[in-house]
Amino acid sequence: CHNSFIYHSENEEYLDVPKKDNLCMTEEEKFKEKWSFNIIHNTDIEDKLVNLINADKDKTIHVLEVGCGLGETLAKIQFKYPNAQIYGIEFSPQKTAISSIFLNVVQGDTEKLRIPFGNIRFDYIILLDTLGYFQQPKEIIKKLSGRLKSKGAFLCSVPNFMTL
Repeated sequence: CHNSFIYHSENEEYLDVPKKDNLCMTEEEKFKEKWSFNIIHNTDIEDKLVNLINADKDKTIHVLEVGCGLGETLAKIQFKYPNAQIYGIEFSPQKTAISSIFLNVVQGDTEKLRIPFGNIRFDYIILLDTLGYFQQPKEIIKKLSGRLKSKGAFLCSVPNFMTL
């Protein structure tokens, strides 16, 4: 089944809450040990940003997400816009190993990387909570601006570092 993420959680009627919580923590730890990151912090689809895409459902759009993680938001876009051509850049080799199985994702440091994917110009470039982590965020915006279509748009979110 494409565009799916499976998160297994035992039925609460089957396990009491302390056993269930312990099982989930054990599974999270196994995943982190194998892949070197916490799965719980990498499975949120950013529906609010996906809903900002203003395109006909059947139109072919080109979307790039920088810092795409496991590709959950890109997969949602692909589901909502079946003709969308989606691309991602992810810094983490472990996350790229997973996301590149079913999406067009490359691994690299966007600040150093020549933007891949040929000469494609994008309708949307997504930066979800990533700008604050770049050493030169203005330079990233300039670099990526050259890959936007004339009526293309950035879809960005910036975390509130004061709450972290």
